[in-house]
Amino acid sequence: MDRMEQGKLVVKNLALSFKGLKVLIDVSFTVNPKTLHAIIGPNGAGKSSLLNCISGFYKPQQGEICCNNVNILEIPAHRVVRHGISRTFQNIELFAQMTVFNNLMLGRHQFLKTGVLMSGIYWGPAKREEKRLQAKVKEIITMLNMEDIADKLVGGLPYGLQKRVELGRALAAEPSVLLLDEPVAGMSTKEKEEISEYIVKIKEELGLTIVLIEHDMKIVMGISDFITVLNFGEKIAEGTPNSVQNDDKVIEAYLGSPKLQQWVQ
Repeated sequence: MDRMEQGKLVVKNLALSFKGLKVLIDVSFTVNPKTLHAIIGPNGAGKSSLLNCISGFYKPQQGEICCNNVNILEIPAHRVVRHGISRTFQNIELFAQMTVFNNLMLGRHQFLKTGVLMSGIYWGPAKREEKRLQAKVKEIITMLNMEDIADKLVGGLPYGLQKRVELGRALAAEPSVLLLDEPVAGMSTKEKEEISEYIVKIKEELGLTIVLIEHDMKIVMGISDFITVLNFGEKIAEGTPNSVQNDDKVIEAYLGSPKLQQWVQ
């Protein structure tokens, strides 16, 4: 694959419905490599359903989703991560009784090559493989400044730190496309600022493509390169943060009459 195409995500004519209820209607957009592309819209717009389609959890009735030139809809959901897609969730999906380090190690499962027997013996290739996986996890822990909590149980950590751990676990899969589903939801202002800084750092230092769903418009407008807007399952606008927040259709969808930029400020 052309290195320039690494991390490119293309969604074409996507349609999804549940028992006749149309959730996504002919949605198309392209996420360019190494950019932060936000998907926004009012509640019920279809944002999370779209992310679930991209990650392979939902199978739409129509359309294509190509990541790194592979149609994600043609492969089983559990193999999507092998094609460069990793994600976080609205609700934290971590193992509370495991340490931060071990939660991140779980994100490395796709890189395991040795069999069960060799892993049980923990000798030779299995030991070397384990050390390689651990080294990568240590890099992520350092990047996200989690050294002081690496050996702590996740369940005893504050909410903001748990969200950071989940971000780290997604990175452990070494994705080219990272899906973030409301990464700052429920956080304090300080926590939001911190996680936003880490997201930008990840994009710039690791060269990842990031697809972001978020309701906090100040965060979205501050860190996004490009934005796609959904309303009732349809794409109503697309463009740079500045163009989107001045789009009449977007303003009407969110607020009726007041300007979107007044809400963002």
